[in-house]
This record gives sequence, C-alpha cells and structure tokens, in this order.
Amino acid sequence: MRYAIPALLLMLGALAPTATLAENWALYEDDAHGCRLEYASGVFAEDSVDEEDFQRFAGPDEHTYFRVKGLANEKNWNAGQSAGNT
Repeated sequence: MRYAIPALLLMLGALAPTATLAENWALYEDDAHGCRLEYASGVFAEDSVDEEDFQRFAGPDEHTYFRVKGLANEKNWNAGQSAGNT
C-alpha cells in the first residue's frame, strides 16, 4: 500500500498533458453540406481529404485519427432521427 499513492500520482501526472491538449477545441464545417463538428484541436489536426472524400483529422500517431463526411439530408432528419431513432 505504501507504493499506491506515488504510483497514482505518477499515473495522474502522465495523463495531465493529454487532458490539457483536449481542452482546446476547434470547429470543422463542411461548406458543401453544412456538416459541423467540434474537435479537440490540441489532439487532432485537420489533414487531407482521402480517396473516399472524407476529411481526415490526424492524431498524435498513425493509429489515432477520425474522418468526417457531410451528406445531403434528403429526408430532413434531425439529430435524433439520424442516430436511428426514426
């Protein structure tokens, strides 16, 4: 038990830089469809559009990323309906 507190402090200290990076947010907006997304700009950076026309956001390593693609809202769904709650 005597090593538990120093180990916990070390672990929390290691997580602090990531938490600080996630406090900075930016807004991505697709001009064609009006798709909007807030993302942690301290963690992710806007990258290139890929071959499937998705906007890629790169993280701190090659395995950490996400992609966004706006689509036409032909059925005029709201956020609840587009999540499968029709």
